[in-house]
Amino acid sequence: MILVKNSIGTAWQINAKGKILFLKDTRVYSYAMGGSLDHLKQACIFDEVYAVIFRNFINFGNDNLVKVVKERSAKSVNFPVFKVQEIGHEYINDPLTSQHPHYY
Repeated sequence: MILVKNSIGTAWQINAKGKILFLKDTRVYSYAMGGSLDHLKQACIFDEVYAVIFRNFINFGNDNLVKVVKERSAKSVNFPVFKVQEIGHEYINDPLTSQHPHYY
């Protein structure tokens, strides 16, 4: 997610219109994650996105707060938001399949 946020205003800024945006990160505190999601929303990165998929973020903070931040963000948008596990920085790295995600 940090790479997507840091790309705003650059030549390599992501264009997620009509796409499924997959967001994950490591070592993310809940307050930083919330700020990043708000920033992406304010920068119109989520405009016309088809859906967002959250991978379980790995952090050194409170996992319950990260869950609250993701749920709050999911409720504030008008597109589907999903969550997945075991994709990315895990001991088991499963492929992303259409039957894998779960709605918030």
